[in-house]
Amino acid sequence: MKTQVISSEAELGPLEARVAESASSAVAKLLEICASSTPLDSLRRIKFESLGFDPLGQGPLNLIEQVNQTFTYLATLQAVRYLFQRHAQSGPFTINLGTAPGPDISSQDGKVVAEVFAAVTPESNRKLKKDARRVGSMKAEIRYVFYACPVKGPGDMSALPDYPEVRIVSLGVAFAADDCAT
Repeated sequence: MKTQVISSEAELGPLEARVAESASSAVAKLLEICASSTPLDSLRRIKFESLGFDPLGQGPLNLIEQVNQTFTYLATLQAVRYLFQRHAQSGPFTINLGTAPGPDISSQDGKVVAEVFAAVTPESNRKLKKDARRVGSMKAEIRYVFYACPVKGPGDMSALPDYPEVRIVSLGVAFAADDCAT
């Protein structure tokens, strides 16, 4: 399930709903832990125990990893929606989630490729530059880096000077449950 082929925008809604269901389960578990443990023990359990859930149902995770994967998965699904709206003729799109090898998103016709991440800022751990370098070295005609972060709202951003061939797109962080139904 870490690699999936998405043939239409309509396939994104059910995946987003599964991610939202996983988040609901995690929050219920979090409330249970916090109500029954000391603050330090609660944090220890959140960090080290497999109390969370893979956002698409692939097994248990610690809650910290679930948070990270949840927003990366949602950003990836938003990026695919963006690509269908602008490059539908290149679909279907293959997504590689989590630790699956290959670019995060690639089109069946090989013309579009993208990397996706979610972070507090686009500069965190030099992720934006690293992904732009990676995508910039790929052979696809159309190359993107999509990112979700709270300091940049949704919309296009100009290319990085060192990677002018890579289009950088901010997705914002509008991932409320209602957003997952669109």
